[in-house]
Amino acid sequence: YSFDTNINRWEYIFQSNISYKMTPTTTVELRMNDQIGYAKGPSFSTSDLFYLTYNTNPVAFPASFPAEEGDKHIRFGGAMLSGNSMYNNPYAYMINNFRGSNHNTINTSVRINQNFDFVTKGLSASILVNWKNYSNSSYTKSLAPYYYRVQDGSWNVDSPDLYALEQLTSGSEYISQSDNTFYMDGRINYSRQFGRHAVSGMLMYMMREYRSSVLPNRNQGLSARITYDYNQKYLAEINCGYNGTERLVEGERFELFPAISLGWVISNEDFWTPLRSIVSFLKLRGSYGLVGSDDTGKSAGAAHFLYINDIKLDDLGYGTGPDGSVVAKGPSVSYYAVRNAHWERVKKFDIGIDMNLFNQLNIVFDYFHDKRDRILLKRGSFPRLLGYANAVPWSNIGKVDNRGIELAVNWRKKITNENKYIYKDEPDYPYVWQSETGKPLSNTIGYIAEGLFKDQADIEMSPSQDELGSTVMPGDIKYRDVNGDGKINSKDQVMISQYGNVPRIQYGIGLDMTYKSFDFGMFFNGSAVPSSYDVGISSHAVSVVNTVLFVLYNLPFS
Repeated sequence: YSFDTNINRWEYIFQSNISYKMTPTTTVELRMNDQIGYAKGPSFSTSDLFYLTYNTNPVAFPASFPAEEGDKHIRFGGAMLSGNSMYNNPYAYMINNFRGSNHNTINTSVRINQNFDFVTKGLSASILVNWKNYSNSSYTKSLAPYYYRVQDGSWNVDSPDLYALEQLTSGSEYISQSDNTFYMDGRINYSRQFGRHAVSGMLMYMMREYRSSVLPNRNQGLSARITYDYNQKYLAEINCGYNGTERLVEGERFELFPAISLGWVISNEDFWTPLRSIVSFLKLRGSYGLVGSDDTGKSAGAAHFLYINDIKLDDLGYGTGPDGSVVAKGPSVSYYAVRNAHWERVKKFDIGIDMNLFNQLNIVFDYFHDKRDRILLKRGSFPRLLGYANAVPWSNIGKVDNRGIELAVNWRKKITNENKYIYKDEPDYPYVWQSETGKPLSNTIGYIAEGLFKDQADIEMSPSQDELGSTVMPGDIKYRDVNGDGKINSKDQVMISQYGNVPRIQYGIGLDMTYKSFDFGMFFNGSAVPSSYDVGISSHAVSVVNTVLFVLYNLPFS
């Protein structure tokens, strides 16, 4: 009668690499990657099922009654809430709804490499074309369960009152989401050695189109790189990108992002010879450059095309006349074009050391300092008196300062010392603790617990907590009235931890083994220094107990 709703996932990955030499100087490479996946389980998420269990009275009804001879269905327990409304039975929801889904991703790339040594030594060119296609299909099945309850006044489980009929419905297979990506780049490469001097260069044009709806998203750009090293001791690199985005207005779509880096391989100096048995490789390096992003504001809800006003015709109106029957409507603005919109920029500074000890231990150390500006944000300091209504303007005004240390010793570990808002456009809050400027980007905001209410007299003598949406009872948590206004509300929320749900430390360790034509790889990673807490859990202790009691009491009546 019920479905197999145990959660089960399968993933298959196929990879094919083919290289064909068409001429002595021309090579064609074909690479194909196919990822196929299948998942099945309840059509409800685990969080939804937990929420139903959490809000179910554990003594109102059992999860199910014992089966009787001739039954072709499960006798689920139920109870009337009010009128024709019934309590939800989480057990019935879990085993009577099924969902299966399939997804498939195909990624294919073709690269043509051409060697031009017959023109001048070290000159080559390549062109890359990439196709990506993703599809996802799913289907659902569900049964309307039979619910039973004990007849009032009888408490006779042999004659339960049947009040629901069975209805079988079957879902249909459908394509719920699809997207495809087209990518192409063309490159001209140059690499040549002149005695102790080595010079290389690269010039590349790139274009990309991503389509998941009617209008595609497109990018294109030019990039160049020049490198030089003397006897593998002194290194220099200059690169720049001239990138364009369709999100900005014509004339402002392209911007230049240059960068420079220098390096010194100390271990290749003659004076380092006595130390090479201990420190076989030592390199000092530094870099400074400008990096841009055209995805600014998207995660916060900004429009894709920033230079277009979104206006709805005949949206707002009013009625007039003796009985208000004469209605006139006019346009309304849903989104204002961003004035002087730009790329989001990051000024990146990095100093690092690469070291190899005893030809076994690799150590990589970096100090970085990123200054991000022109982040697209909604104007939080603009009052509603300006008449923007819900169409609050956006502007490239955000700034974030991020600095830290990155250390890798056979495994990678990232430690961030500072990651906080340098400036955020905010309203003039009445209390200083409401401002986010100067605080970490990821932190925890909440109320300060003072203890538990001892009795009703303690509740009446304490600041009111009625605005929290529940009736306070003895044993509930007592919160601090931070602003001293005699009531607990959102104005009393403060930063209770400088750590949020984003970890401050990332670490990992890997193992790779190769034997003849076989290779094996294994990698473990983790995170540390996060802060997590439950959201949406009522302060009443009896509600928390309900979750546990339903699990304990969901056995059939006997």
